[in-house]
Parts: sequence; structure tokens; C-alpha cells
Amino acid sequence: MKKRLFLVLALCLVMPFSVGCAKTTEEAEEASEFDLADLDNFSAGPQDIPQEELDQVKENLLKNDVDEETADKLILKLQNGELWDSINPKYRDLEPQIKTEHYEKTTYPDGSICVVRSGPTK
Repeated sequence: MKKRLFLVLALCLVMPFSVGCAKTTEEAEEASEFDLADLDNFSAGPQDIPQEELDQVKENLLKNDVDEETADKLILKLQNGELWDSINPKYRDLEPQIKTEHYEKTTYPDGSICVVRSGPTK
């Protein structure tokens, strides 16, 4: 269960805001209230993640301008059960490097990202 939740959190952080994460500002605020202190529990060694899911994570990273080498390193971290910096509470207060009216992108030291798109959903 914890391993699956870790994967869901990782997928959410690399998917566009309007596709997989919160749909509204209110939902985003609720998600940010999640207690991240227990996330170290999710890095419990190698993960058995289906290749199809790993491919989807990599595809989302590449679509959001993460270079291939960094995407491969992040996939390896995911497979090894290591916490991405985008999920690590240590970087909770990192400000987005790109910020426009309907788009924010934060790139973390390990190359993981958080992309937030707002506006009408289709």
C-alpha cells in the first residue's frame, strides 16, 4: 500500500495540473496540507513498478522539459524507492522558477519537477 501511494504521489507531481493533480486552487491547498513528515516511510528499498508505469512517468517528465538523462536518474530513484526532492519536505518552501498567470514550474535539485497549470478544465 505504501509503495503504491509513493508511486501515485510521484505520478501526480509529474503530470500536468489539469490532468492528474488537483483540479482547483482549493484542492491544491488541501493537498499542500498533507503531512509530508511520514514520506520517509515510502522509501523502503527497491520497488516493483510495472514498466508501463515507469514509461508513463518518464514520458510525463520529458513532456515537461526534463532532459532524458535526468529523467532516467529519476526513474532509477523511483525504482530504488528513493524520495524525489519534489516530494521531500526539505524542499517544501522552494519557490517556482517559472511563474505566469496560469502556469508554475518548480525544478528541484535532483531534477524532479512540480508543474501547476490552472484555468478551465476541458
